[in-house]
Amino acid sequence: MVKDVLLVIDVQNGLQEAVGFNELIDRINQRIDAYRHTQRPVIFIQNVDSELPYGSDGWQLVKALHRQSSDRVMLKYHSDSFFETGLADLLHHRVKGTRKM
Repeated sequence: MVKDVLLVIDVQNGLQEAVGFNELIDRINQRIDAYRHTQRPVIFIQNVDSELPYGSDGWQLVKALHRQSSDRVMLKYHSDSFFETGLADLLHHRVKGTRKM
């Protein structure tokens, strides 16, 4: 079961205009903190497309996130976080017994 991994998907500067964005960041950070407290991993998934081009300010993850340098960050080029990202394999590998990420 993969319930011990937190996926934080598409929380990037270019999406800050969404209604309730700041409250969303607060709730995400609460969840991140809870996962860290119990030493469970957090994976950030970052979208790359024509509206969020790689390296642009809009593409950057929101600085207010409680992200650590040891957190895994994966890029996705489609709306599906599992399509051609290796995420499914990573999670499957984690479930099979290897707890190191």
